[in-house]
Amino acid sequence: MKRDNIATSLFLSRAGGWGVRSGPTPLTLLAGLLALAFVLRWGGVSQPQFRSSDLVFHAHNLTYVLDVLHGSGKPFFFPGKLPNGTLVPYPSAYYVLLAPVAALGGGSNEAAISLLLLASALVDSLVVLPVWALARRWGARAGLAAAALYALGPAPFQLFSAGNHTNLFAGATLVAALAAAVAALEQPAGSVRRCPLAAFGAGSLLTLLSHYGVALSLVGVIGSVAVVWLVAAPPRLRPRIGPLVAVFVAAVILAYALYYVHFNAEMIAQVRSLVQRTAPPAARFTPGALLADLARWLGGAAGIAALGAAGGLLRRGRPAANALTPGWRSPVGLVLIGWLVACIPLAASALFDRDTIRYNLLALPPLCVVAGITLADWAGRFAPRAVAGRRIQPGVLLAGALGGLTALYTLAVWTTSVLRQYHP
Repeated sequence: MKRDNIATSLFLSRAGGWGVRSGPTPLTLLAGLLALAFVLRWGGVSQPQFRSSDLVFHAHNLTYVLDVLHGSGKPFFFPGKLPNGTLVPYPSAYYVLLAPVAALGGGSNEAAISLLLLASALVDSLVVLPVWALARRWGARAGLAAAALYALGPAPFQLFSAGNHTNLFAGATLVAALAAAVAALEQPAGSVRRCPLAAFGAGSLLTLLSHYGVALSLVGVIGSVAVVWLVAAPPRLRPRIGPLVAVFVAAVILAYALYYVHFNAEMIAQVRSLVQRTAPPAARFTPGALLADLARWLGGAAGIAALGAAGGLLRRGRPAANALTPGWRSPVGLVLIGWLVACIPLAASALFDRDTIRYNLLALPPLCVVAGITLADWAGRFAPRAVAGRRIQPGVLLAGALGGLTALYTLAVWTTSVLRQYHP
């Protein structure tokens, strides 16, 4: 009889949790967060009030590239125009990738619109995965908290509502490229580093060829990461940044040769407009308006991350997997710091021309990672207490309350954007 009980217990425990030890696994929860992110984005873009004229602009560009690929004789290289009238390069990688599916749909503008909405909602939802992968080095709780914060992050809704589909795609490939950069920097010298470096190079090239503003952002982030690495990385790790920078420089040269060489005049003109501040005043932000914009579209992630950084969390935290040094001097910590430092001047560029860089989407992923680490740290930091005969965990309650407030704030922004806000 005892043997039967033991066998039954072993079966229940090994069968994936049909017994008392059952419960959702971290991967199951991650899949749920991925589904939540997609539902919020697809649910928003499915509403006509949430769409803008830029959606039709991208649909026309997609059908245009499809015609070029069909041999229409039209020029493949075409500039875009910012709202202030400045001509800029308009890379076509996203359109080229969607072209085969658009062709299957008949190549009409209506089919292109439906494809853009679905593809962009899916692509931005997938950013949950690299955000989770970066934060889970501090544990499963941190990874899931960071993924939840990005799934509920308001910043993508700003771009969906404004119809910035190529920006959304390039933003997703930028995050994937930086996650690959962390993996490459974590590998010890002399090991096989080809796969992470190749993934970083491919992600960088795709980002550079997908959106001009995000391409500028990636150059700024990689430059910032390299400087932070050389200044703050332990001496034995500093040589690792060399191959990464070399791969990125090769990606920049290749992107220039493939596309940007045709737009030298446009790029020089834009640099002049930023330096000379020739953009009309209506196209600039005041410092107060910039801070208000950041607060609105970064939501609770920015506040939680700021509290965690102020408390020195990254100095105390020790990544659990693939970490070479504790806290902020690990590869993932240094990349996050370089990423966030780069966001400061890139966001400040809105004081000269706010249509150049979509800084909210750039800053949200690293802020979600730091905020996820913060919530996980708080959840396990405070000792359990007995209140009214019940055992409670103050840290879990605090983290849950902040996460709940963040979710409510996102719901309010989402509802306003979907039902009331219109972008002409």
